[in-house]
Amino acid sequence: MLLLGLLNLLLSHSGAQPGDTRIAFRSDDEIYLINPDGTDRVKLIDHTEINASPSWSPDGKKLAFNGDIEGNTDIYVVNVDGTALKQLTRSVADDRYPVWSPDGRQIAFMSSLFEATNLDIYVINANGTNTVRLTNHRADDDFPSWSPDGRKIAFASFRDGNLELRDNNYEIYVMNSDGANPVRLTNQPGLDTQPAWSPDGTRIAFISERDGNNEIYVMNPDGSNQVRLTDFQGDDWTPSWSPDAKQITFRHGISIFVMNADGTNIVELVQNGFQPAWSPRLSLSVVTPDEKLPTQWGKVKVQPRPVVPLPR
Repeated sequence: MLLLGLLNLLLSHSGAQPGDTRIAFRSDDEIYLINPDGTDRVKLIDHTEINASPSWSPDGKKLAFNGDIEGNTDIYVVNVDGTALKQLTRSVADDRYPVWSPDGRQIAFMSSLFEATNLDIYVINANGTNTVRLTNHRADDDFPSWSPDGRKIAFASFRDGNLELRDNNYEIYVMNSDGANPVRLTNQPGLDTQPAWSPDGTRIAFISERDGNNEIYVMNPDGSNQVRLTDFQGDDWTPSWSPDAKQITFRHGISIFVMNADGTNIVELVQNGFQPAWSPRLSLSVVTPDEKLPTQWGKVKVQPRPVVPLPR
């Protein structure tokens, strides 16, 4: 209880109040929402073929995700009350990791749509029309992240790796939102991946194994000032910023944690959780008066577990 109180105090100073924002995540192939203080965990989608990668629309009213509901991994969109589930892509390839553009008009994603052997970055209109290929390289390009002004997309690429040896040498690139002018930001042996642009546009968080295992780093948008935030045994994945850019949620092992943007005050929110995605600021109408999220599959409310600090 003391730790939960301390986390509430931390969140109140950061401006992220419980109910003001939510964190979506995957658990047991289902999508859940939780407050950033670890309270009010609710199930959004109850389906055995959800593989998640949830992404919030800029207005906080919808979630995009990937799932095999129709037998192939495609991009879907659903309202945050669980209604109006819509399939956006219908290709024979796997379409994954959807990310909304800041204006809400497009969704970027990674797919092997035209090349069975590698991934590229695509965009599609939010209504499911007009799929456009942005990258076209024989190596994988994946994990897109829009800049807050919508002019750039950061992504991870294997184009500097050895295709024959598969040496895992992924680097972070940034390109114009139309796919032009790709520029490399990192240049380290091994894996640099999963870039996440901060909402204020000043930093990009990413995963790197340059120091032996996957840790969370941040850098300036031009690639300068690369700084490690986490330093733990085991791997960290999928960083996602709070809307005020003061905190980051991420996966460590099979749990979801939240920390300050400088790497301090790391606490555990969820066990058996993956792929956290922090929402923009939400209106109070997102949840019902009894604080249960209505879905087309019924109402579910799960009691939160106490948050605990991650041991160093």
